[in-house]
Amino acid sequence: MKIAVIDLGTNQFHLLIAELTPEKKFNILAKEDRFVRLGEGAINESFIIPAAVERAVTAMQDFKKIIDQYNCQKVGAVATSAVRNAKNGQAFIQRIAETTGIQVEIIDGDREAELIYEGIRNAISIPETSLIVDIGGGSVEFIICNSAEMFWKSSVEIGAQRLFYRFHTIDPIPAENVVALNQYLARVLQPLSKAVAIYKPQVIIGASGSFSTLYKLYAAMNQIHYQPDQSEYYLPIEEYYHVHKQLLLKNRIERGEMPGMKPERKDLIVTASCIVHFVVRLFNIQKIRVVNASLREGLLVWLAANHC
Repeated sequence: MKIAVIDLGTNQFHLLIAELTPEKKFNILAKEDRFVRLGEGAINESFIIPAAVERAVTAMQDFKKIIDQYNCQKVGAVATSAVRNAKNGQAFIQRIAETTGIQVEIIDGDREAELIYEGIRNAISIPETSLIVDIGGGSVEFIICNSAEMFWKSSVEIGAQRLFYRFHTIDPIPAENVVALNQYLARVLQPLSKAVAIYKPQVIIGASGSFSTLYKLYAAMNQIHYQPDQSEYYLPIEEYYHVHKQLLLKNRIERGEMPGMKPERKDLIVTASCIVHFVVRLFNIQKIRVVNASLREGLLVWLAANHC
């Protein structure tokens, strides 16, 4: 059985194709990513602009060709923050269905967090109480858990794209804007603060392209060879602080020239890192694990368990 899953994220679309073996294991056949920037321009106005719609349609048409090449028997696709909050979200997924035949399900934040958790615990062991943080363009998912269970979860509409338009209005980002951003996070993340006080996680598991970028920047600064096929990476706290400081000081061009930086990441990485910095500092986190699994892997696990 060949399964294709698609995560229609706010900044990036992800395709994963896997074959489910008789032993209920997955053989990964293909992974594809497209920077669609669905939240460009009007995410805080709850609207997907026409140019973003066209980029999304093109990406989904590309994905459909790949899915057909692998002759997948099952296709699952989910849309998250940018689409679920958009006034034209339903029209958008109807356009996708008409042009590709792919039916996209719009999921809420709780479901998104559940799928992220399933994807991560299927990929790595979580022996100690940990805080999963998945930073998207539209929302951020926080999950306190171990391998056995989720203790608490929340999806908050404070994604890097939303914060970019609200706080990163001057480049490099001014110190007073960082202060305002931190004050904003302190207000909206009060429920997270209460949950952390109860469950006391000491480890962050970072599960997004933003965390991967932070690790790649650290690796490049320290001449560490990046191996993309690893299931996870360790990002030392003090080294992360150094990376964060560099991101705050540099402008868009300078960030784009940093070894390890994908051009598509140079804008939103600053506000994404501000979220990481806020959480690490406030909750006295001792360890950052960066994992190569998230929502699409969770959707794959769920489809295999419930439809195969």
